[in-house]
Amino acid sequence: MVVGATIAELVTVDLVDSLKEIVGAPDYKRKLNVYRMGGNVLDKPQYPCAILLDQGRDESDDGPNGLVQVNHRFDVIVGMEAVSSTWPETINAILADVAAKLREDHTRGGSAMDTHVESAEVWDSQSEGDELLGAGQVSVLVHYRHLYDDPKTSR
Repeated sequence: MVVGATIAELVTVDLVDSLKEIVGAPDYKRKLNVYRMGGNVLDKPQYPCAILLDQGRDESDDGPNGLVQVNHRFDVIVGMEAVSSTWPETINAILADVAAKLREDHTRGGSAMDTHVESAEVWDSQSEGDELLGAGQVSVLVHYRHLYDDPKTSR
């Protein structure tokens, strides 16, 4: 747990930590190298990888209760080298692993009320230099609340 962090940061850290637990056989299709978007976008990731993208949040005041309701959206982009014609099946299996892992603790370590995996999709392969890459995306919505005056205190 990150001391003094906002609920938004705690949720984000928990998502990254959960993805890092996808370590390959026997429980998962592949071990994933996990990145949190925010560094140098030109850094080339190690494949196969999962990159967590924060897509923003919608907040609403809960009136007299002094709470703020938050719907925080994330995308997990999965990439791998598409070295065989079966890469779409492999990406689908990895996307299923990601979705299952994110459903294991819907409270994100006690910071959230719910985690909803909204969709998973495989993208067409694309070339990056000499490499042919396969990719896909899992979209996630995390619902949490915090005090109106204090985004560090969950309710």
